[in-house]
Amino acid sequence: MEQANTHESPPMNDSGAEARVFPGAFELYEAEYLSATEKKYSRYAQGVLLCVFAWVCIRIGAVSMSWLWYRWNKNYVWVVDRIVILGLLISPARILSALANVYGAENGIYSETSKPIIIVTLVVSLICAVLFIVYHGILLLRGLKKKDYQAVGEQLSGQHRAEQASTYESPTTEDSSARAGVPGQPVVITNLKATNVATGLRRIPAGFYVSVSIGNDDRRTKNNSVCPISGVTEWNDLIDLPSELSTEVEMWIYASFELGYMLGQGELLGKFSVTVGELLERSRSSRPIPFSIREGEIASSCASLEVTVEVLSPSDEVLICRPAAACVEPRLHDELFLAQATDAGHNHMHHYYKDCQESRLDQAIGEFKRVVGHCHSQHPGRGAALVNLAMAKFIKCQTREAYLDLDEPISLYQEALDLRPPGHPDRSCTLINLSVALLTRFRGRGYITLADADEAEELLWEALDVCPPESHEHREALVVVAFNLHSGGDHIPISCVLPQASSRSSRLPLSLNELTRLRGECEMQDNPRLLDDIIARHVDAESHIDMEGEEWVLLQSSLIAALAMRFGRQGRIQDLDESIQRGRAISLRCPNDCAILNNLASALWARFEQRGDEKDLDEAIPQYQIALQLMADDHPARSVSLNDLGNALLTRFQQRGDRKDLDDAIQHHRVALQLRPDGHPLRAASLVNLANVLSTRFRQQGDSNDLDGAIQLHRVALQLMGEGHPDRLVLLNNLANALSTRFRLRGDGKDLDEAIEYHRVAVQLMPEGHPLHPPSLSNLASALLIQFEQRGDGKALDEAIKLHRVALQLMPEGHPLRLFSLTNLASALSTQFEQGGDGKDLDEAIQNHHLALQLMSEGDPRRSAPLNNLANALSTRFEQRGDGKDLDEAIQHHRVAVQLMPEGHPGRPASLSNLAGALRKRFGQRGDGKDLDEAIQHDQVALQLRPEGHPDRSRSLGNLANALLARFGQRGDRKDLDEAIMLHRVALQLMPEGHPLRSSSLSDLGNALFTRFEQQGEGKNLDEAIQHHRVALQLRSEGHPGRSRSLSSLANALLAQFEQRGDEKDLDEAIQNHQLALQLMSDGRPLRSASLANLASALRGRFEQRGDMKDLDESIKLHRVALQLMPEGYSQRSASLTNLASALLTRFEQQGDRMDLDGAIQHHRVALELMPEGHSLRSCSFDNLATALFRQFEQRGDGKDLDEAIQYHRVALQLRSEGHPDRSASLNNLAVALLVRSEQRGDRKDLDEAIQHHRVALQLRPEGHPLHPCSLAGLASALLRRFEQRDDGKDLDEAIQHDQTALHLVREGHPDRSALLGNLASALHTRFERRGDGRDLDGAIQHHRLALRLMPDSYPQRSTLLNNLANALLTRFEQCGDPDATQEALRLSYAVVEQALALPSHLRAQVNLARIHLALWRTRHIRQALQDAMDHYNVATQFTPAGLLQRLTASLQWVNEAEEHQHASAMDAYAQSLQLLDSHISATTSVSSRHEARKHFTPDLSVDAASCALRQGNICRAVELLEQGRALYWTQIARFRTSLDDLRSRDPRAEVLVKRFRDLSAMLNRPAQTSFDESRSIAAVEAEARRYRDIAEEWHKVIEEIRTFEGFSRFLLPPLFADLQQAALEGPVVVLVASKFSCDAIIVLHTRSPIHVRLQITLKEIRDLVLKHLLNIHHSDGPDYGTFVEVMGKLWKKVISPVVRELKRLVGKGTRIWWCPTSLFTALPLHSAGEYERGGQVLSRLFISSYTPSLLALIKARTYPKTTSDINFAAIGQAKPSFASWKPLHYVDPEVDEIERLLPTPPVLFTKLTSSESTKQQALRTLHDHQWFHLSCHGKQVHEEPFNSHFAMRDGPLSLLDIIDADISGHEFAFLSACETAMGDLTAPDEVIHLAAGLQFMGVKSVIGTLWSVGDKVAYDLVLAFYKEFCKDGTMDCTMAAGALHKAVASLANEVPLQARAMFVHIGI
Repeated sequence: MEQANTHESPPMNDSGAEARVFPGAFELYEAEYLSATEKKYSRYAQGVLLCVFAWVCIRIGAVSMSWLWYRWNKNYVWVVDRIVILGLLISPARILSALANVYGAENGIYSETSKPIIIVTLVVSLICAVLFIVYHGILLLRGLKKKDYQAVGEQLSGQHRAEQASTYESPTTEDSSARAGVPGQPVVITNLKATNVATGLRRIPAGFYVSVSIGNDDRRTKNNSVCPISGVTEWNDLIDLPSELSTEVEMWIYASFELGYMLGQGELLGKFSVTVGELLERSRSSRPIPFSIREGEIASSCASLEVTVEVLSPSDEVLICRPAAACVEPRLHDELFLAQATDAGHNHMHHYYKDCQESRLDQAIGEFKRVVGHCHSQHPGRGAALVNLAMAKFIKCQTREAYLDLDEPISLYQEALDLRPPGHPDRSCTLINLSVALLTRFRGRGYITLADADEAEELLWEALDVCPPESHEHREALVVVAFNLHSGGDHIPISCVLPQASSRSSRLPLSLNELTRLRGECEMQDNPRLLDDIIARHVDAESHIDMEGEEWVLLQSSLIAALAMRFGRQGRIQDLDESIQRGRAISLRCPNDCAILNNLASALWARFEQRGDEKDLDEAIPQYQIALQLMADDHPARSVSLNDLGNALLTRFQQRGDRKDLDDAIQHHRVALQLRPDGHPLRAASLVNLANVLSTRFRQQGDSNDLDGAIQLHRVALQLMGEGHPDRLVLLNNLANALSTRFRLRGDGKDLDEAIEYHRVAVQLMPEGHPLHPPSLSNLASALLIQFEQRGDGKALDEAIKLHRVALQLMPEGHPLRLFSLTNLASALSTQFEQGGDGKDLDEAIQNHHLALQLMSEGDPRRSAPLNNLANALSTRFEQRGDGKDLDEAIQHHRVAVQLMPEGHPGRPASLSNLAGALRKRFGQRGDGKDLDEAIQHDQVALQLRPEGHPDRSRSLGNLANALLARFGQRGDRKDLDEAIMLHRVALQLMPEGHPLRSSSLSDLGNALFTRFEQQGEGKNLDEAIQHHRVALQLRSEGHPGRSRSLSSLANALLAQFEQRGDEKDLDEAIQNHQLALQLMSDGRPLRSASLANLASALRGRFEQRGDMKDLDESIKLHRVALQLMPEGYSQRSASLTNLASALLTRFEQQGDRMDLDGAIQHHRVALELMPEGHSLRSCSFDNLATALFRQFEQRGDGKDLDEAIQYHRVALQLRSEGHPDRSASLNNLAVALLVRSEQRGDRKDLDEAIQHHRVALQLRPEGHPLHPCSLAGLASALLRRFEQRDDGKDLDEAIQHDQTALHLVREGHPDRSALLGNLASALHTRFERRGDGRDLDGAIQHHRLALRLMPDSYPQRSTLLNNLANALLTRFEQCGDPDATQEALRLSYAVVEQALALPSHLRAQVNLARIHLALWRTRHIRQALQDAMDHYNVATQFTPAGLLQRLTASLQWVNEAEEHQHASAMDAYAQSLQLLDSHISATTSVSSRHEARKHFTPDLSVDAASCALRQGNICRAVELLEQGRALYWTQIARFRTSLDDLRSRDPRAEVLVKRFRDLSAMLNRPAQTSFDESRSIAAVEAEARRYRDIAEEWHKVIEEIRTFEGFSRFLLPPLFADLQQAALEGPVVVLVASKFSCDAIIVLHTRSPIHVRLQITLKEIRDLVLKHLLNIHHSDGPDYGTFVEVMGKLWKKVISPVVRELKRLVGKGTRIWWCPTSLFTALPLHSAGEYERGGQVLSRLFISSYTPSLLALIKARTYPKTTSDINFAAIGQAKPSFASWKPLHYVDPEVDEIERLLPTPPVLFTKLTSSESTKQQALRTLHDHQWFHLSCHGKQVHEEPFNSHFAMRDGPLSLLDIIDADISGHEFAFLSACETAMGDLTAPDEVIHLAAGLQFMGVKSVIGTLWSVGDKVAYDLVLAFYKEFCKDGTMDCTMAAGALHKAVASLANEVPLQARAMFVHIGI
């Protein structure tokens, strides 16, 4: 606490000079010869130099003074006297000097240097003044008062000590005169250094001090601590000595236990007397003074004191220790008593340490109690008194092992700690002592009071925080912490925490006999400190014994034994290495000493077990053998040597698997047993050893005789070990374990029951607290776990876990077996998880494995087992939850475990196998082939490490076989499959009858054979697989944990046998086995989901066989439950999704529920996303999804689905390279999809490719393959389709041949036989229709009948066969007129109608009935038959379960038949077809997919419908049908953008409906996307499609509700004619109809009835005219004028002229008319028709023509409000796009500039985008913001995808889809100065898909476009002419655009050719 004078005084000689560095005045000497100016500048120059010099000096002085202050800042007196006062005195003097110079020599003028000198000096003065006040007035006085008070108290108490520092003063004259020996020269001790003074102490010292006595003067150093690293304590106190060299000096060294207030002197470590002269001599030679052990001293013999003495000159001023005063005042008598009593107590403790007499301890306690009684609560020494008493009582409790009495010393320590708050110098020692006491109580009470351990740990960490890292207390705290962590529960005496006591003996070397005696005592007690001390004494004794003598050998042998003992107890591998090194040394001295050789061999063997180095084992065995040879037959230790050699040989066998080692071990143990006859004390041990090696040979060779012999030997040994024998408990456990093994071998429950009974007896014999009680509990628990695994008794499992938990509680932290207890509990919890599926059990198991792993340090070779256990548990959790992190962590742990097992380690093969297994799992999840290859490599290495005869070789064989089987599944290499089967066979041979793992080997072999059957189709493989599975099932009796797996494996094989041979018994047995397996899987078990899936698949198979929908519904239900058991991330979730999707697809095929189909596709997509690239099942997932999409195509007819399905089939095929077992399936699936697409689109390439794939698939499925008939049937179907397309009889014959062969290969009862019969019947039916051979027709009917007989009545596909037979019978009727055939066909069709009320086959039956009635009509002309046929067609089109596509197909057939027979229902058929077509198109998810779907149906449906209505005289209906069937895409978009402002204000319900309608419409009217887009995920595409359909369905419901409001009954229904007449508001609209039935014109008038004009032209003539026109305008040299005029003339004559005649009667010349062409008329420039050559009539001279794509479009354009404010006009020009290869347009920029010039500035606000500015996005923004715009650029009509028609902008195309997505509603005018902007798509002309129409449909009222390509200059000329006319009066009106264009074209008649002018058309109002 007092630090005022704790430092030595600095030297005095130079300190005063340092002060003169402060700045002073400098003189400037001027030369007399200089002028005034020169002198002035000279003074400046010199002043600068002087300032620089002064600045340097000031810096030097400041640095020097700062260093002096830093060095002596704690010595207040020196700082004040030598720095502060000097600075304070000198600085004012310098200021006065400078002022005097200024006002004297300088006449009051301040020079350039005087100012900074005065300022700096003044600042220094102020600083010195402040420092003087602080040091002298505050710090020094306060410190001196406190020191004086304490010093006086200590002097009066008689203790002769001066605490940490004395008062310093200069030596007096009397002191100097006393130094007679060295005249005029003082002698001073300047340094004291003690070494190893802490050795031997029994308490933790706080510090050490030295007392120096010279006569009556006593001087004492400060209290310093020892350096824990060097063991040195150093004092720098200055102590003066007499000058007389002969003067005697006495020195005492004490250990103090307080740094603060001390009671007593502490413990005396040593003392000695020496003269001053001797001190000087030793100081000069640096020789320390050694301590000699005397009575009352406790210092060790290695302690020494080094004294440094210096002789000073008389002028030296030093501060020395002042002698303590000896006066005593009465008020301090109590202090003297306390000191004397404390010293007496310490003296008693010293004697107790020496002779261990407890009376001394009691006396010490008595003295310490007296001290505590006299120290009141405020006394400064009470804390020290409490600590002394607590220490003595604590040692007494230890001596008596009275741990319950530790409460009192702990309480005393706690009270002392309270008196020593944070910051107290003695708090750290108190913290350490209290923590040791708490830990002792914690261990002494059985590790129950956890609060003690927690509090001790907290106290220790606080001690570590407050103690400096280099302090003694810090090291002691670390020692206690380390001991606490690693002690095995031993009691901790305070002395045990001192490392010095264990590293150095505190006694003199002992004799060899004494060392041997002490080692013997240590063997009887586990005292680590005693053992350490004994080893240290042995080492000390080495230097006192002659190495050549016999005693040296005996000493080395004793030391080796001690080192081996410490290694066995503490596991220090260094001890083992040292013992081996010493053993080798003495074995060279005594090569014939068998005992030495045996000891060396045992040490080598122990090191092998630690490190696994086989060299140690190989060296140990010969040593054992030599020792054995040196022993006579009657040598008393021969049996021991035999046992040791046998155990070593057993270890080497376990390492290498050499049977000779095992046999030799058994032989040696047998001989040892013979040497120990009955009555020999070690006979029982030999019996046990022999039993153990026999058990090992049993595990290796499986000879049950060895196991029986082992059990018998254990029984005899047990009889020899009577009750109370110390090894009886171990033997009971060994016998029980052997019985458990025999139970596993033979399944005799008596063995297991007996084993459990022995374990229970062992537990009962070990009371609570017995060290073997916890292991016995664990053994019993393990046996109960076996009982559960064999019998499935849940109570046994519960008891096992309970016992494991109890055992773990009895093994607290630090217990050597806690690691195994944690592992056993974790294994039991894992078993419980597998039984119950509770994830908490698995998590707890993993946690316990983690804790077990933490108990082993990094690098410990034994760490590999816990690592493997943890990794296995993590792998299990991965299988449960699918978290890849668990699997990655497991693999990492396995890798570390392998690294910890070097080459040759016995556990390395198992560790490699574990790593390989984890890698196989990761391969199964992620499909990375590298993992599988690495796994195979590890399995191969593990197999090599387990050579022939190795007990675990069979396991390695099985593991490698399974890995090869997995690689075969991925890559299809048959060599892998064959090798896997071969390895499984070898493994099975190594497991004879009765082997516990034989059932597993049988099951694995059965699975491999089953895989080969699936690949090659050989029935032998399947039969053998079933046989092995049956045997395995028999070996797994009731209660066996693997029985459920055997049941499932057998069921799967039986199911395959049923599929091959058709025996329903196999199917029933398979389902029964799956049900039994499921019953064995309780809820929550991880494998329950797999069992559910297996049963569900089997039920689906039975449904496909028998058609019972209950089976299918149950299958789906089970699949859903299985999926719920597999949460997100579970590795098998994708497989579960696939199974559920397949079942849903099957139900969809039976019931036609669209929700099932959507669900199937969605699940398949999610499953595919869960399988990353490289996943082994990814190809299967692609195939499954493609199949589902194919079914969706069949249902909805969307070609995108078919394309996507084909694409996925191709991907699957690519993933299944040559040799892949499923490649044939991919080829077959792809072929089927290509075949259907060829039927849809007529692409011969698809058909040829399909046939090629079928042929390759057939080659991959040779005869004997189970799917060979299927491939034949697929190829036959494709050949039949090619025959129907190309009429090549060879294809038909080959198809029939393949069908016949397939049927021949499938025997009676096969489930596919009926389908094959149906295929052959259809092929024969086709050949009959081509060749007319009645035998084919008869064969077809016969095979259809056979197929029906084989198919149960409840089978869903039966209705299809009935329909096919009905068709065949109908053909017979049509050919032969057999009335019976007609009647049977009718009966069969009606049966289908009645039976398949909800199946798609119902529709086909209705169509069949219609065809039959039509046949009756043709043959018998029964009018009712015709009507019935039409009625059946009508019913078929109304059958909603069949789907829109099939209904639409039926309605089109109805149209064809009604037209053919001119039936009155034709118009209804057309109306129904148009409605279904609209619904079908609307169901597709995007604009482009609607266009694709529309292509699959006749493009003339609407015009044919109008023609039908006209032929029936219904003109209005004709117009309605045209509007209903044309422009379906635009109609659909218009529906989504319909306004309902009138309805919104009706009532709140209407407002809600309007809002919902608008929201749904906005969601449906989204940007167009294709069904398959690589930029989006697969699931996203399908989810979007499904969402679209759901929204569309809800949208239709909202429309139905809106129609319930008054005035909205026809909301969004096809418009009536009365509504359509509004299109002719401003002029007549001429609708041209071009149908194959008739060509007509309809003139729609506003207020009058429409006029029908029959045109005298046929559709063929129109087609020829269009062809001629198109060839002309697309000619490479440009359109020919003559050809163009010819086409226009014929068009006038045949089409336009009749219409004009009617128009002349209705309107006047120059009137605007609108043309609405349909079909082929859309490709002709109607407005240019006329007789040009003869100067006849021309349409353009009579009327102003405009176009409209539909009447509704024209009506809608007129509803948009006109612009009333300023006109925002934008001109967008793009002359040279940067994409594609466009030619530059030279007139674009001039065209845009001319438009800007021609437009009237008011009211037009003009915006221009030049070529550099007109990007796609900028153009879209400009179009959105400007209601008037002009586009001058390239344009292109994309015929393949008309919605991709576009304008060419700078950075890309501005497509029609972009325009659709843009908001341009209400725009007024658009001029499209580009090519082909109004051309349209001739494949679907009535859909009017071109850029100009798109703009008008999207909201532009008036549009000008081009019909074909236009020249750059022509466009420029016409644009100028148009805008001159359009803007001539300064105003702009979009309705005047048609007239302006008309005049502009006419004005260019002399400049631009007719064919160039004709391309410009106007669309809109």
